[in-house]
Amino acid sequence: MLNWNLEILKNELPNIKKKGFTAILIGPICESVFHGYDTVDYFSVDRRLGDEKMLKSFCNKAHDLGLKVIFDTVFNHSGRLFFAFLDIRIHKEKSKYQNWYNIDFSKKSEFNDDFDYEGWQGSKDLVKYNLENNVCEFNLFSIKVNNVIEVLNLITVIPKHADNREIILIINK
Repeated sequence: MLNWNLEILKNELPNIKKKGFTAILIGPICESVFHGYDTVDYFSVDRRLGDEKMLKSFCNKAHDLGLKVIFDTVFNHSGRLFFAFLDIRIHKEKSKYQNWYNIDFSKKSEFNDDFDYEGWQGSKDLVKYNLENNVCEFNLFSIKVNNVIEVLNLITVIPKHADNREIILIINK
């Protein structure tokens, strides 16, 4: 089975351009543990894709060829190993992050946590953020967007589905 990391994809960019494409969608981009959408680190490139150096090189080559790069990522849930959720598992009601999620301390989760929580689309490995909590929403958005601005010069942020609070990041030179 071929591992399609950013280096392999970078080498395919000329073929993608020749076929008439003007953009490439990469995602999920953030570090996760299992399948890519169980984000554990908004600051790191998913290790299955490569690292920041490979990402910069990939984006530079795409831009040199006139291709836009679009990243898929999620801001409406995290993985169970995300730092804020881990803090709740350790400190329970005393966690300063308990309002980031919809937590019910009167029940146990199916993973035997000392509380229950809302899973995204019912999936308990994807812990749904409490997006009514403006602090959570602001922190999550600023973490990713500020990081991308510093690293890759983000110039466009487009809402994908306002109801789900997902965004598409288009990276240009």
